[in-house]
Amino acid sequence: MEFPTYGFNCEFGWGSHKTFCHWEHDSHAQLKWSVLTSKTGPIQDHTGDGNFIYSQADENQKGKVARLVSPVVYSQSSAHCMTFWYHMSGSHVGTLRVKLRYQKPEEYDQQVWMVVGHQGDHWKEGRVLLHKSLKLYQVIFEGEIGKGNLGGIAVDDISINNHISQEDCTKPTDLDKKNTEMKLGEAGSTPGYEGEGEGDKNISRKPGNVLKTLDPILITIIAMSALGVLLGAVCGVVLYCACWHNGMSERNLSALENYNFELVDGVKLKKDKLNPQSNYSEA
Repeated sequence: MEFPTYGFNCEFGWGSHKTFCHWEHDSHAQLKWSVLTSKTGPIQDHTGDGNFIYSQADENQKGKVARLVSPVVYSQSSAHCMTFWYHMSGSHVGTLRVKLRYQKPEEYDQQVWMVVGHQGDHWKEGRVLLHKSLKLYQVIFEGEIGKGNLGGIAVDDISINNHISQEDCTKPTDLDKKNTEMKLGEAGSTPGYEGEGEGDKNISRKPGNVLKTLDPILITIIAMSALGVLLGAVCGVVLYCACWHNGMSERNLSALENYNFELVDGVKLKKDKLNPQSNYSEA
């Protein structure tokens, strides 16, 4: 496995020891990432303590980008799963992108991952599959400044994880499944951020997230409706059978009574006919 994890994996130091490992700033970018500590930054490090890189929202720097470029990636024999953690909170958060830069000047940077806007006041895991390639390339973390002063973008714990399969590397993480990528109406409350009581207008929404959130409710409503229809049908059938049975019983009883009446009258009539004959004989 030719991938040089040394210098690529980076936690950006500890406390006053700040480092970009073997990552470098892009000299053509207008801005640079800053290394902050949990004690001096607006948020805590992903692991609770330590350092991370940060790009603060600034309305005077709107649209400008900061890029951090990795060592050269040697990935000619197999693909690798790169994992990292990011924190994007605030109503004016910009855009975080991951790109690949090939070692030929005429080629453009290839975007392979992107998140836009407020993501909630918590760290989230990102994964990018660094594909197998005969060409050498570098990985770029690019942060674009948003339109205001509220919020910022943080990145931490960049590493190559060879224990994650290529298939799992491209799947949404458990955290993304539990927390939809955007929470409508949720405002960032990260310590150090200015008041962020309004919903974020730059929220990016993954297709299908709303439907996924509503699925259990819809399923429950459909199930209860179907159950109600079924119970109503059963009750209707039972009621119909009961009424039909009662009707038949009443008709049978009436017929029996008529039969008894006819039988009694018949016997009585026959006796009446016989009695005159008997009287005549005696006479």
